[in-house]
Amino acid sequence: MSKQCNMEINETEYVRRLKEGSHEAYTVLYNFYLPKLHAFIYNLTASKDTAEEIVQETFVKLWINREKIDLDQSFKSYLYTIARNQLLNEFRRQMNHPVFADYIEYANQLQLSENTTETTLDFKEFIAALNKAKQKLSSRQRQIFYFNKELGQTVRDIAIKFNITEQSVRNQLSTAIGILRKEMKKHVL
Repeated sequence: MSKQCNMEINETEYVRRLKEGSHEAYTVLYNFYLPKLHAFIYNLTASKDTAEEIVQETFVKLWINREKIDLDQSFKSYLYTIARNQLLNEFRRQMNHPVFADYIEYANQLQLSENTTETTLDFKEFIAALNKAKQKLSSRQRQIFYFNKELGQTVRDIAIKFNITEQSVRNQLSTAIGILRKEMKKHVL
């Protein structure tokens, strides 16, 4: 009999033991579901890092909430529901990130590009590339970009904050965006 069949036959027992706090049962269930859950999340995110993070958070949540497991319900459905909720939370977190609109614009520009062999960066890679690109900005450009694009402050508010004209803020912001676009193009393969 294959290992998978044994697992399916014993799953009810492992889940019962997990609910009682068994680390051994948790480890067996973890090892059995890890590759399946990872593949499921990876297919939805296309990001290895995000999939790994969500899967780990799912199993942490499973352990924390083990006493709430309903033994009369499907364990697999319970586990995948936790994963789906973690995934939705991650999508919400990313969408609420101040630079997400810039990422969407970046992704849309890539889709419109004539070069069909280009690949897109996932959001975390985009943020890392953007942070690296921001190092090319002057200190003042970085500050203005941060206050405007990441904190959502108006040009007027920034001008008052730095005691400069609104036109100076616009000029610095325009220059900063130009530099960032140029730098971000380097991250497209």
